[in-house]
Amino acid sequence: MRWKAATIVVVVFAVIGCSNAAEPSGGGFEVVLLVTQHGDTIAAWTLDRLAAELPLAEVEIDGQVQRGHLLLDLLEASGAGDWQRAEVIGKGEGRAFDVVLEVNAAEVDTTWILDITNLGTLKLAADALPKEQWVRDVSEIAVE
Repeated sequence: MRWKAATIVVVVFAVIGCSNAAEPSGGGFEVVLLVTQHGDTIAAWTLDRLAAELPLAEVEIDGQVQRGHLLLDLLEASGAGDWQRAEVIGKGEGRAFDVVLEVNAAEVDTTWILDITNLGTLKLAADALPKEQWVRDVSEIAVE
């Protein structure tokens, strides 16, 4: 009987701890995005660092203005060099499932933007991508 009660306490504590960790920081000092190349982290971005080091861009897609940082600017500032392919890792529409969007460098232009959402997360949007393929809560971009 005691063992069951202890298990419930641990599970509740773990759930509360995880839910608090997912909330964006008001100060913008938490890492929100990692850029990796060949398995090594080449850049770790906070919202404050993004704002300080990258120009803010606006891209209109289907009548809505997306505000954030261009994917090309971010990868250049991260030191990604001549990347050919990238995987953008985050959440799908509704944030109910994880997604990995594969992107070829030849497809990416100045309409690919990491929009800063009202929740303090990043959303990859592009004029060339159907809205269902936009990646929400982007947490990593792995380039090769």
